[in-house]
Amino acid sequence: MDEKTRQEKLLHYLDIFESGISNDDDIISDFVSSLSLKMAERGDNMFQPNAVKDNLKSFLGDMLDRMEAVNRETETETSMLENFVKSDNTVRLSMWNLVREYTAERYSPQQLDVEGFQIQVDNGGGDAVLRTFAKDWQRVLNIKIKQKQNALFVHDASVWTERLDDILNNDYAIRREVSVIIRKYPEIEELAQMIGRSIYNKTDEIDKVKTQYLPSSVSANRSVEEIDGVTSGNNLERVIPSEFVYLADPSAQAIFYKRYATKELSQFISPGKDKPLKKRSHNPSPRLQYGPIIVSVDTSDSMSGLSQNIANSMLYRLVEIARNKNRRLFIITFSVRCRSYEVSPHDKWEDVSAFISKHYTGGTNGEKMLNESISTLRTSKFEMADVLIISDFAFPAPLKGTLAKIKEEQSKGTRFHGLNTSPVKSVYSEIFDTFRAVSQKI
Repeated sequence: MDEKTRQEKLLHYLDIFESGISNDDDIISDFVSSLSLKMAERGDNMFQPNAVKDNLKSFLGDMLDRMEAVNRETETETSMLENFVKSDNTVRLSMWNLVREYTAERYSPQQLDVEGFQIQVDNGGGDAVLRTFAKDWQRVLNIKIKQKQNALFVHDASVWTERLDDILNNDYAIRREVSVIIRKYPEIEELAQMIGRSIYNKTDEIDKVKTQYLPSSVSANRSVEEIDGVTSGNNLERVIPSEFVYLADPSAQAIFYKRYATKELSQFISPGKDKPLKKRSHNPSPRLQYGPIIVSVDTSDSMSGLSQNIANSMLYRLVEIARNKNRRLFIITFSVRCRSYEVSPHDKWEDVSAFISKHYTGGTNGEKMLNESISTLRTSKFEMADVLIISDFAFPAPLKGTLAKIKEEQSKGTRFHGLNTSPVKSVYSEIFDTFRAVSQKI
């Protein structure tokens, strides 16, 4: 089952949960429909439809994976059956002895009368008999797969249902804790709404640059002194003076040589001979695309305690937003080193929280975190993402090369957001598109 089909199935089951109506002859649909009716009958305040829906989606996602594993267990038999059906009469007849022995070992005479078909073949039944056998074989194979999948689902659904009250109680406690934090620090919800694009922000615009080419000058333009712009490269004659600052510091010389080797030095562009002049006009337009979300969470020692609770509350809201708007969510934890985790559509909050919580240790390597976020941005799955950094920002300003990468991504439409869990002012408030600081209240 490909990912698209899998997601379509999950959405279909969730639609059944919301409506309580199922017209499918499917054990999962029947279960979801009866669960919906059962939940609607509950009169207690603990029932949270979204909590059940989120956990149900996670459970069904796991079940679809396990059912697909059952299909894979029969791949050999399925392949043999397909070859048997697709072959011509001569090949099918040559396969018969192998097929007869294979199926006789796996099915009782009541399921598939292999010996009865053998008698018909011996009596000259020919291809018509073998084609009828193939249909019966397909039927019993489908029954075998469905019975195994249904037995698996009935068992796991029973276990999940028994845990439902615990799931609801735990979810209620989490939601209450998050609600308290958000009420105390409204900056969290404001920033979540900006990232979710529920609130229009003037920075949420794409500046579409229109380039107009004008007639070239009459005279040839050979002078290196004439400047048309700045680009990247390693032509030392055209490198801008600030790049040579790296050479003045022995500890930073390696950065210069690396940028030279990879042609990342900033250098002037001079118009070439008879090169047309360019005129650029800026046309801001609303940034309407809902892209992915990349969240980098500082998990250093300084973030433990209340800062960790603030970070978890922000992350909880973003998990809700990603699910509701079907947006990809990628989490990076950073302290001394980075770890990453892509939240799948059926992951539970408990899985996300466990990944975050177990890494609070050590110091902070902000430079590594920023570059990890940018590297993720530059993959095809995370283009046009919203990037959020949750930290106390107790690390230096980015190096020039990293700052240039941030500005480059911003020019493409990416928005960088910061949630500062410390009231201390940070230089990143001038670098990121949106920056909010919480003054921690006891």
